[in-house]
Amino acid sequence: KLERLVRGIADGIPIPLTVKIRLGAGSSEAPAHALAEAVENAGAAAVVIHGRTKEARYTKAANWETIGAIQAERGIPVVGNGDILTRYELNDRMGISNAHAAMVGRGALIKPWIFKEAKEGIDWEPSAEERIAVYLTLCGYFQDHFRADELGKKRYMEFMPWHFGFFCRYRPLPEAMYGEMASRYPLLQTRLGIVAAKEVEGMDGDELPALERLLRCESEEAHARMSEALWDALGSVERAVELFEDIAKDGSLERWEREAEVARRSGRGGD
Repeated sequence: KLERLVRGIADGIPIPLTVKIRLGAGSSEAPAHALAEAVENAGAAAVVIHGRTKEARYTKAANWETIGAIQAERGIPVVGNGDILTRYELNDRMGISNAHAAMVGRGALIKPWIFKEAKEGIDWEPSAEERIAVYLTLCGYFQDHFRADELGKKRYMEFMPWHFGFFCRYRPLPEAMYGEMASRYPLLQTRLGIVAAKEVEGMDGDELPALERLLRCESEEAHARMSEALWDALGSVERAVELFEDIAKDGSLERWEREAEVARRSGRGGD
């Protein structure tokens, strides 16, 4: 059935067709080998493999060894996907699998500059102000797409706070400090959780400036306020930073942090 579906699409479109698959539906990863063979036989130009089963979801690390085994079997390009948040992790996963390319999912939502790092072979650890500038660029794209009017803002506010739900997870992870952790704990959220735990325990979070704490805040109310500030900055990075600093100092941040911590401890914090 899959082969017929892929062949029908591949034959009916004027551009190359790529197909993304998981390793399987249950606990077994064996289906991925047959699935990759089927989509190749059906005319797919490449296959993207998310290195987890549907059952595993985000409870297990992506299996790049299996991606590599499938790559060795196939005659079309194989693209790997799963648990990439840094340049050095990208290099490690590509080395393990010998995949033709990598697809980045949550890592790109958390830090959109991961593509800059990969292309230039650098690790960029942007300051709070530099990250606000990146987020302002995204706001500008929304304004161009939806128009910079009230209706456009309404549509923008349906999307931008959601993005802050990922942006707030960013933490600098320099290779010298976290490279070994990336090998021992390949599951993306495990590594971020370890770093976040240090903040909760007061190992580094207490010393963070208010602006940095705001950007890391998990509160949906905070995300909405920051989204509105970007819109009101009218494309000015300096104005956006000023508005964010005002939010960080108006007394709401401490409440948001407390509420987010309560939600996290009760298990309502999202992944």
